[in-house]
Amino acid sequence: MIANRDGIGTWVSCYTDEQVQSRYTHCGENMLGQNSSKEIFGLGNTAVVDSLRIEWNSGTIDIYYDLDVDQHYFFVEGGTFCVGQPCTCPADFTWDYFVSTADLLIFLSGYGCESGCTIDLNGDDTTNVSDLLLFLAAHGSPCG
Repeated sequence: MIANRDGIGTWVSCYTDEQVQSRYTHCGENMLGQNSSKEIFGLGNTAVVDSLRIEWNSGTIDIYYDLDVDQHYFFVEGGTFCVGQPCTCPADFTWDYFVSTADLLIFLSGYGCESGCTIDLNGDDTTNVSDLLLFLAAHGSPCG
């Protein structure tokens, strides 16, 4: 299952050696009010974020480690799937043990990445047509 495109209803927790800060992503508050779609954490003199945990409203959890401060990041649901761990079904980005259209949408969100790609099925650090062919070969298949 995929959370909504804007991540509304998502919990974001920022961990540093000194503190933990959490934010809940709203779409708006009060009559005619609207919040920024950015989650901003005050980190003071912190040099690096130890980890950032994103709990999407679909139940998917992504955890990013050692993030530089004073940066703008754009996160995609399922972006840390299989990073640093062996995958039993690498094309199953929704973790429902079936490679479906929902997984395709997550895959396409990272398509065209040229370096440091988290949605990389063949291990070449890019997301391109080779990965797409691997995905299409697994599409419609149960995992396990």
